[in-house]
Amino acid sequence: MDNCITSLGLMSGTSLDGIDASIINSDGKSHLEVKVNHFYEYKAEFRKKLIDYIKNINSIEDIENSIIEYKNIEKEITLLHSDISKKLISKQNTDVDLVGFHGQTIIHKPEKKYSIQMGNPNLLSQLIQKKVIFNFRKKDGKILISKKLFENKGFIKLSVGKKKHFKIII
Repeated sequence: MDNCITSLGLMSGTSLDGIDASIINSDGKSHLEVKVNHFYEYKAEFRKKLIDYIKNINSIEDIENSIIEYKNIEKEITLLHSDISKKLISKQNTDVDLVGFHGQTIIHKPEKKYSIQMGNPNLLSQLIQKKVIFNFRKKDGKILISKKLFENKGFIKLSVGKKKHFKIII
C-alpha cells in the first residue's frame, strides 16, 4: 500500500510504571498493521524520582517554582524515550516515517482546562532523527496546556478532523 505511513507511538501516563511503544503501518482508513507493541518498565529509582516529584505538583505554578527539577526529569524522560525508540526501530528493522510522543503525564486538571505532559519533543526529534508529533491534548476537548511552559519553535500544525491539532517537528 503506497499511501501508508509507518509510525511509532510512545505513551507514558498516570500509572508512572513505564513507556508503551507501538509501531504500526496504516493508511489512516482501511489498512492497519500492528508491527509491534512493547512495554518498557521504568527502573525503580527513576520511578521513585518521578513519583516524588509529581506528588508535590498540584498546579502549573508548582511546576514553575520547581522548573530546574522539572527540566532535569524531562530530559531523563526524553532520553529514555529516545533509547526505546532507537532500540525498537532497530530491532524491527523498519523505517519509521514519524513518531507520536505523548510524554509523561505530570498533572491532569480537566476541570481547570489543562494537562501537562513532560517530555521534550524537539530533543527527541534531534536524537532519533525523525519527525515527532506531540501536544495531543492542546485542543483535545477543551483542555489547554500552559503556553508559558511549553513554547516550541520549529514545528508545523497538523489538523486532523475538525478540532484535533497536533504539532510536527520539521
